Amino acid sequence: MSAILAEIVCPLGPQDVSGDHPLRRPSYWETYIEGFVRSLTTLGVHLVPPSTPCRPAAGAQYLSPMSHTFATRWRFSDGQEVTLGVCYADHGATAPWPEVDALLVMRCHRRVSFDQPRFPIGLPLSVGWSRGDAGAFLGAGLAALRAHREARRGTGPAYFNEGHFRVLGAEGPDRFPNRTRCKKWLQSAGIFIPKSCSAADWHTQVASFAWTLNLCGEGNCIDRKVVELCAIGTAILSDRGLEDLELPWGGRFRHGENIWFIDRPDEVLSVPTEASSSLVERLCEGSRKLYEESLAPDRVGAWAAHVAREMRRE
Repeated sequence: MSAILAEIVCPLGPQDVSGDHPLRRPSYWETYIEGFVRSLTTLGVHLVPPSTPCRPAAGAQYLSPMSHTFATRWRFSDGQEVTLGVCYADHGATAPWPEVDALLVMRCHRRVSFDQPRFPIGLPLSVGWSRGDAGAFLGAGLAALRAHREARRGTGPAYFNEGHFRVLGAEGPDRFPNRTRCKKWLQSAGIFIPKSCSAADWHTQVASFAWTLNLCGEGNCIDRKVVELCAIGTAILSDRGLEDLELPWGGRFRHGENIWFIDRPDEVLSVPTEASSSLVERLCEGSRKLYEESLAPDRVGAWAAHVAREMRRE
């Protein structure tokens, strides 16, 4: 009989990581790790903080991809222990990390090769740009939003606001997907772009429109808001930053099944206009199914436990 998972050692708050760790930034903690810990709580296993603050992978430079890591230890009733590293960098892990048995990579791209065992873990739920109430969203809030969405079926325009076009750091080549270029094109077409709003208002707007825009910047990462979009169950227009992403339990973003990929800014307007209501419904059902099978907290937690068991030495 397989040993029982007894406890998980994991940082449970910013105080459990070293002072120079990027996770000491509240926005980093709330976006990438708070939801991961929430997923682990669904396992019903004792969670304990590390005895000393967690540090990034040895030798990682501050804000390099390998600095965006932390280790978790999975202890079983037979005394065995598995160490799983977690990486939340935009481009995934980029260097060996010999201290861990395997890596859980949030932005796990199939085009990236890596010598160590690596498994997708998906971006955890982070509500309203990390400022919303995740508990309320996962409770009655999500049920109400889905009901609102069902009551307003149809095609119609895409929803977006100023928050979709926020660009961090230096801009890449002037090509689509490029958030700044897309925003300028819409403005030149006379399209009004609403200001950013509260998480609750944003969710209501997402549930009110047939389509919602998801931009990943330069097309190489998953944007955190897409998890909320899938949870509500909307037809998602997105650049191809999600196309080669791996998710827990074999999940994938597939064109025409749970997302609609676009290559030009003008498609933000043309696709919703030309799409049939049956396509909209297929995409809405597909995105919600992807959330329930691969991105919901209990599914992420179960996948992490599955990986830990796979890495045990029988």
